[in-house]
Order: sequence, then structure tokens, then C-alpha cells
Amino acid sequence: SSLAVILNTGAAILVDCGEGTQHHMRVSTLLRSGRIEVVLLTHLHGDHCYGIFGLLHTAAMEGRKEPVLLVGPQGLREMVETVFRVSGGWFPEESFKIDFLEIPNTGTEDGEDLVGPNGSGPQKTGFDPERCRRSKPVQLGVKSGLTIQAVPLVHGVPDWGYVLTEPDRPGVLD
Repeated sequence: SSLAVILNTGAAILVDCGEGTQHHMRVSTLLRSGRIEVVLLTHLHGDHCYGIFGLLHTAAMEGRKEPVLLVGPQGLREMVETVFRVSGGWFPEESFKIDFLEIPNTGTEDGEDLVGPNGSGPQKTGFDPERCRRSKPVQLGVKSGLTIQAVPLVHGVPDWGYVLTEPDRPGVLD
């Protein structure tokens, strides 16, 4: 699964990158790997992140030079670097830089840890409005004019939802 947000500048932000992402990008007339500036991964289950390896490799083979920012739960950097190290599939000195921003596995006002025993997440899954209310959004900064925040969700592993906020525009909306 994945979702692309295409900005007025032509840049794109990708939310999640499942295995079918590249296939859908190939049939899209709006999205190319070279336009993606940021990939926001909600969690590290394969159906949400296993497409990132092929996407990055394809971007390198297509000559991408601009850096890409990968955002996600703790463990993201280790996962990506391990796959490329053991597969021999990444040569950053010949390609583009990958910047990582890992979101800490804590995020509630009471300091509740989002990771349970043995690295597992909370036992309850699904949307938990009370937990989201107690959470402190993680300010990820501004990228391409959008303010990006991460809010912890409950899914059995550390999981983040993202809030993308555009600046106000002049005028009146009827």
C-alpha cells in the first residue's frame, strides 16, 4: 500500500511504499521516482515498506542525484542499510544520499512506551482515540511548504500516522 501527495511544485511525498508501489507508478502519468522528496513510512510491516528497496534502487539506476528523506519508526535505517549491505544493491558514493529520520518509540504525555516486551507493540490494535488524544505530535519540520507531524497509532508494532498541513492561502473559499 502507498499514497502519493503531489505538491504544486511538482515534488511528491510518498506515504508508505508497499511492494506494488513501483508498478502503480509506472502506469501513473503524474508520479516518477525522481520527483519523490520524502517517503513517510507508517510502520515496518512488509506490505507498507518492502517496496522501498526497489524504489530506491530504480531511482539510482535512473540517475537520481538529489537526496531523499526516509521517515519512519526506529529500526528503519537499520532495515534499509542491512538489505542493501547484504544484497550489494546500494552504492551511495555513485548515487544519491538517503537521509533518515527515525521517530522515537515513545510519544504520549505520560511517557508511555510504544514498544512492548521483546520489541512488540501494544497488544490492542486499531485506532485508539484516547491514546491519540494523549499523544504529543512529533514535529518533523517543513518540506516543500508542508508542515509534517507524526502521531502515534496502535497497530501491534510502533506505528505512525502523518499530518500534512499546507500554509493558508489568501482568498475566501465558498
